[in-house]
Amino acid sequence: LVTRSTNQLIAKKDANKIDLKRIEELNSSIPKSIPNVSTGEIRIIEHIEIGMVISEKEAYIRFPDHLTGDVSLNKALHSINRNFINFAKDLFRYYWEQSNVKED
Repeated sequence: LVTRSTNQLIAKKDANKIDLKRIEELNSSIPKSIPNVSTGEIRIIEHIEIGMVISEKEAYIRFPDHLTGDVSLNKALHSINRNFINFAKDLFRYYWEQSNVKED
């Protein structure tokens, strides 16, 4: 699972390989439980209030709890519906355009 305190991921299959695009919140850290994926593009955004995972076949979006502000497993949408997946991809692109290239 991906949260605003770690990453936002979108995966795209391209000629038998997985291309990952990741958006990290500024000053976030990746827990050791999440594999280190050094391939793909990484961008930084100052603040983001959702978490998402998107593939060609499904999309999952998590929202913040209204009391704590933490991205919650109890406040999430998941679907294999093509319209929902396209919506999630559009939302990811919006945040991608608002983010900056991560400098090492």
